[in-house]
Amino acid sequence: MRWSPLLLLAALSGCSESVDTFHVYDPDGRVRAAHVQLCGTETPMLQHGKYFFAGVPITCEGSGQIHLAYRDGDRADCAIGHVSTGSQQWYFRAQKASCEPREMHG
Repeated sequence: MRWSPLLLLAALSGCSESVDTFHVYDPDGRVRAAHVQLCGTETPMLQHGKYFFAGVPITCEGSGQIHLAYRDGDRADCAIGHVSTGSQQWYFRAQKASCEPREMHG
């Protein structure tokens, strides 16, 4: 059986009281890899087409970032605001050499 990224995130959400989901839209296909750094851990993001996804259990209150590695060797970080218990969804858009928060559709 093949799992879609959204189904995988939904399954992860059922395993913990508080799981935040992180989405990075890469419209130009420039990003080679992405990792969420949060609560003292680093979680690799799954890629599906032009999107990177991760579900991260929240075990602290604080902030973090998503590290992007571009195919040309550049790097960028997406700043994650304050996290605490209670599931949240975070959306970002990878730019040429930066990462910006974005609305779910747009």
